[in-house]
Amino acid sequence: MDSDYISGEELGDKLLQSVREMTLGIAIREYANGAVSLEKSAAIAGLDRVDFLAALAAEQVEVFTVDMDSLKRELEHG
Repeated sequence: MDSDYISGEELGDKLLQSVREMTLGIAIREYANGAVSLEKSAAIAGLDRVDFLAALAAEQVEVFTVDMDSLKRELEHG
């Protein structure tokens, strides 16, 4: 058997994995740009929220942004 041969099933698996990776990348980009919510991004990626949060962490995408001026005002005024 030729070592360069790939079965139809292997090809399908590789294509499916590539589509999943691209879809996750798009979901992460859209979330990071503020175009869609966390929940919507997770759904786009085909993940639950916890797994999508883990994917964001793996890509070092900030999930919680803090406006330092607002935080300072809140801390000063209790």
